[in-house]
Amino acid sequence: MTPLPNKRDILQPILDIIEPGWIIVKPSPLNPDDIERECIFQHPKSHREVKIGLENSLFLDDGQRDELIRLVRRAISPS
Repeated sequence: MTPLPNKRDILQPILDIIEPGWIIVKPSPLNPDDIERECIFQHPKSHREVKIGLENSLFLDDGQRDELIRLVRRAISPS
């Protein structure tokens, strides 16, 4: 099995571009390559929390980066 990259290092710049202020709760800083799909983001200023399941393959293939961005954008954008 291919080791996962640091998901936090991939997700934080995406969050910052879409809407600054988001922090990553999961994966935790102690386990940034967590194999679980669930990711949790919080925006303390607006008191929002988002839980999203992201396939690990999105983090392994740079060709999937646009799809990862699209999914994160859809999850955190206000309805």
